[in-house]
Amino acid sequence: MNDSSDPSQHANAYHHRGIGYLRLWSLDRAIADFDAAIQLDPKFTYAYAARALAYCSKGEHGRGIEDVEQAIRLEPQSAEMVATRGTCNESKGVWGEALADFTAAIRLNPSNYQYYNSRADIYRDHDNERAALADYATAIRLSPGSIASYRKRGSLFFDKNEFDSALADYDIVIKLDPKDKTAYAARAYLYEQKGDIARAVADLEQAKKLGWKN
Repeated sequence: MNDSSDPSQHANAYHHRGIGYLRLWSLDRAIADFDAAIQLDPKFTYAYAARALAYCSKGEHGRGIEDVEQAIRLEPQSAEMVATRGTCNESKGVWGEALADFTAAIRLNPSNYQYYNSRADIYRDHDNERAALADYATAIRLSPGSIASYRKRGSLFFDKNEFDSALADYDIVIKLDPKDKTAYAARAYLYEQKGDIARAVADLEQAKKLGWKN
């Protein structure tokens, strides 16, 4: 830190460490760091949003929503804060509110592919496959290198028994991540369904080498 007496610098340090704990699923430690960051800087929007995610991950949705609402009050035009509320509402099982939040986040920032993926997941879980596919397609157009988007769409095609479309997406997943054992296993099944046994066996063997277990 350039100035050890600057509270905002200390707040940032606590926030960064809290994010690390959050990624490690050490939720209580993460919350303690976000508490410290907010105490030092009561207008630290990202600390409120991160603490909201930690609380929602613990199942304490009331406290999580309270925090993300504060974040939105501080930055009402922030797509990221609104999307964070969508994540909390999705975790809470309040699907309509989550869908509205991700739609609002897209309206505020239509170039963020992750918001389309998040909304597509909700559409998929509620049997609106056409809307889900449209959102996954938009996510892929916005970020052609996003493995998650191809994986999600491939999985949906898989469930719909649209094998050629699923194969195309899993081909790209494997190209982008040659160590994705689940993609190899899924593609093996798809090849089997299409009668291409040699390719199915080869993919299944590769999946097992990477640690996949059926």
